[in-house]
Amino acid sequence: MEYSEAEKQMLREVLPGIAVQLRGALANIHGALGRLAPERLRDRDTGTDRSAAILCQSYYKILRVVNNLSDAPMLAEDKPLDTENVELVELLEAQGIRCERKLSLIHI
Repeated sequence: MEYSEAEKQMLREVLPGIAVQLRGALANIHGALGRLAPERLRDRDTGTDRSAAILCQSYYKILRVVNNLSDAPMLAEDKPLDTENVELVELLEAQGIRCERKLSLIHI
C-alpha cells in the first residue's frame, strides 16, 4: 500500500509519540491497580478479584494497542516485513523461558 508523505510522517512520528504518552499513563494505571487490589486482598474477596481481573485484562488490551502504535513506523517502510515460521515453544525454551504445553481457559 502506498502512503502519502503526510501519512508516512504520521506513521513515523505522530503515532509512536502517542504511544510514548499512553505507555506512561498505563504504567501509572498498572501501579495504582497493584495498590488498590493487592494479591492478599484479592485472595480474600472474590468481588475485588473479579474487578481487578477485568482491569488487568483491559490494561493488557490497551498495552497491545500501544505496542502496535509503536510499531507503526514499519508500515511506512518501502520494504516488506520480514516473516519467519518458528516453533514458538521451542524458541521461548531456548531463551530459558519454561512453557506449559497445555491450554487452559480462565473464565472471569
